[in-house]
Amino acid sequence: MNFSKILGVLLLLFTATALLGQNATVMRMTGAKSAMVLLPDASEETPLREGQEVPAGALITVGDDTKLFLRTFQGAITTAAAGSVFMIEEVKANDDGTETTRIELRGGDIVANLDPTKKGIHDYRVRTPKGVAAARGTTYTVSVAGLEVVVTVSGGEVSFSIPQLPNPVVITPGNASTGGSSVSLAAALADPATAAVVNQAMQATAAAVATLVGDPTSGVTSATLTQVINTAAAAGNTNGDGGSLVAVVAAAATQANASVATQVVQAAVAATASSANAAAVANTVVASVTRAAASSTGQSVATVAATLSQVANTASNGTLNVNTDTITNAVNNSNTTSESPPAQTPTDVEVEVPVDNIVVSPTD
Repeated sequence: MNFSKILGVLLLLFTATALLGQNATVMRMTGAKSAMVLLPDASEETPLREGQEVPAGALITVGDDTKLFLRTFQGAITTAAAGSVFMIEEVKANDDGTETTRIELRGGDIVANLDPTKKGIHDYRVRTPKGVAAARGTTYTVSVAGLEVVVTVSGGEVSFSIPQLPNPVVITPGNASTGGSSVSLAAALADPATAAVVNQAMQATAAAVATLVGDPTSGVTSATLTQVINTAAAAGNTNGDGGSLVAVVAAAATQANASVATQVVQAAVAATASSANAAAVANTVVASVTRAAASSTGQSVATVAATLSQVANTASNGTLNVNTDTITNAVNNSNTTSESPPAQTPTDVEVEVPVDNIVVSPTD
């Protein structure tokens, strides 16, 4: 074979490789670290490993008590909750400088964390049985349970393209869509058909964001976490849930990363300080976070309660009186059920803010 033919073959190989796109990388797994992958050229599933590169066409199943963090590009992180099943449809760097990520979620919860400073670059979409949820530079959670689909947004804007509707549904922070028009999280929580899914989605979001805080490649910051807590608090305030939503969300974040306990208490107290039941909410949150932090760090409940009670009182500018002994006794006696329901196992999925980033996405 002469040189020109060799060059031609190499060029064809290079072009074919480029068309196939790039691989996603498993950043980390937490919990049981159990996940399986069915590669596009394989007949059987194999265990997925941290650091493994995964090509388009791969089908991933996340095991029990496992959270999986997948990076497609810097600042584009997909977090999949326990029990989630999803396919990587496409990961591709385009000639125009944009970066395409396509995920098909078949079941479970995923949180998309998209660095807002790269909103002009990322083109990220999640396909569901009801349509495609797309955004740039934001964070959102997509939940699929059979034919039930819920898209929950804590920051930024998401466009949900649904075949039956003439125009995409635009979902803004503090709202959700179940395959139709956007509704407030408070309304979704008040609906028995969607309450559990939205509650779980918010916990998944908090856990994912708390885990990624401080990772310079994720675009997730402490402000992102505060936005999630604020969203939960606002929904709970409107819904009159006595602080249960913000409590379980704060606990989910703390379970994922105990170092954020102080921040989530500060954010929750600040967000609910003007509500009629601010004192009750503060006690609910502090008890919930104390339990989670003590469990995660091995510190005594009394020690954690003393620290977080002081944080709450300071955050309220002295208008509240969260008592350390009351919190300690409540946690130790496991009598916080009515005040602070134990956090469910976090699923996963997001958040920062910019709101001028709507992407309309076809469903085929």
